[in-house]
Amino acid sequence: MAWKETEQEGVFSRHNGENETFTKLLGDAGLPLDREHWAINSLATIVVPTGAIVSADLTAHFRRAWAHLRFQHPSLSAEIPGFLETFSVANDANDANSSADVIKTFRPTPYAKLVYIPRSGELVGHTAHGRSEGLGVVLLLDAFLAIASESSLVDPALLVWGTEAVHLAPAIEYAASAPEESTPELQKHGAAVVAMFAYIVGALAIPYLGDAGTLPAATHAAQITFSKGTTEMIVADCKARGISVTAAVHASVAGAN
Repeated sequence: MAWKETEQEGVFSRHNGENETFTKLLGDAGLPLDREHWAINSLATIVVPTGAIVSADLTAHFRRAWAHLRFQHPSLSAEIPGFLETFSVANDANDANSSADVIKTFRPTPYAKLVYIPRSGELVGHTAHGRSEGLGVVLLLDAFLAIASESSLVDPALLVWGTEAVHLAPAIEYAASAPEESTPELQKHGAAVVAMFAYIVGALAIPYLGDAGTLPAATHAAQITFSKGTTEMIVADCKARGISVTAAVHASVAGAN
């Protein structure tokens, strides 16, 4: 699963890993409905001191930072097939006021996206699960912000394009040195892991309005903000029970379902 240069100079390829194949097959199941299952969104809000930089300059700076991120993480433009990268700006009068307006418009795309929303100061990342997962997109967003925090960036055209191939990410199975051939021990362990799904019935998926014939709608975000007193009470109760707040939230979602 290592990357190898093809007969076309400057073009590298490798076989998909099993995890990549699984997530892509699952994601593609929604394509006939113009949806993509398991697409991942990431979000960051940028707070710029008044007068520090004008919006146009900030937009141009983000574009340069996005190109630098692509140089440092060339797998952003890997095709499975057709995966590329794009940066866009929502700044017209009829465009988005917040990330909620943008996320619900996303449709299946071969591109890894980063959308800047000047009105809310938000950056929204969007990618298919076949390219990254939840923690990965947060790490990529963190890397982007680290680049963008530099006061000046070299013109991306001056980067030594073509040398970044050494940073192409391997398949996770290759990175973890997983054996290419299964063994009885691994099969037994795999069966035990699959059996654990029986314990999470109701903990996955989200209830919806309608029936089996109801088609999936756009992705929407919702949040509840607790007061300081309520938050302190929740944290104290979790500590008294010897569980994390994260575990309590997951259990609450499962219970609500």
